[in-house]
Amino acid sequence: MKTFRSHDGFEIAYRVDDFTDPWTTPDTILLLHAAMGSSRRWFRWVPRLARRFRVVRMDLRGHGESQKPGPEQPFSLDQLVGDAARLIEIIGCGSAHVVGLSAGGYVARHNERQKALVEQAFGKYK
Repeated sequence: MKTFRSHDGFEIAYRVDDFTDPWTTPDTILLLHAAMGSSRRWFRWVPRLARRFRVVRMDLRGHGESQKPGPEQPFSLDQLVGDAARLIEIIGCGSAHVVGLSAGGYVARHNERQKALVEQAFGKYK
């Protein structure tokens, strides 16, 4: 598991699964889990997706292996969206297909660096 520092100093955990041909430049899919979940929620999708896409699974702030904010620290949708945008910036893909489950969907919907919505990213792979 890799980590990065958010703009406000939180340590955010993520995984990258990429089994594409090394001479290609695959699109990136960022998978965002539901509240009270973690990036492990997407594990069964990895074999299906990682052959065609670079799959990035992030533990949202306060979940999984990411840093948990204390009771006195702010926690907002804007911070979660900022964390996802920062990760896309760090991995250097410019933009990604951002897919969110439940609360992760709110984060995906507000992300300016998204290429596609859930239906477009998964439509032909169902």
